[in-house]
Amino acid sequence: MFLMFFSSLSYAASVDTVINIESDSFEFYPREEKVKYEGSVETKYQGITLQSEILEAYLEKDTTISVLIAYGDPARIKSESKANRPEFLGTAGKIKLINKSEILELSDQATLAYGKSEISSPVIMFNIKTGRIKAGKEGSRVSMTLNQTELE
Repeated sequence: MFLMFFSSLSYAASVDTVINIESDSFEFYPREEKVKYEGSVETKYQGITLQSEILEAYLEKDTTISVLIAYGDPARIKSESKANRPEFLGTAGKIKLINKSEILELSDQATLAYGKSEISSPVIMFNIKTGRIKAGKEGSRVSMTLNQTELE
């Protein structure tokens, strides 16, 4: 099973979900249940594209991916826009995508553009499903810019 997964660098997490990961190299750590991809990593998952230099994928016992952690200078994440929600674009030194809860955590010089707003903070938590955003941590400042259009 793992040989098929790694040779194609594509993974079916469930019937309707496919994670496609391309990189220059990968290494599998069976004891940690982790796969590490390195070199121009590009991940595509449910309309989201994640670009990084390093990507760690943590596996569940049933071999589904529970968490993706991307590292870069910066790592980038972008979604496709959908009728019911705007696209988002994020950059950070570390981007963590928690699969089951659809939580995106950006840290280390994080920025997130979502709809008509842009947020900069040391840490940004974003719920992809609901659009809820939480930014900042103790002792830090959050910067937010709202781009408003004039009413006609």
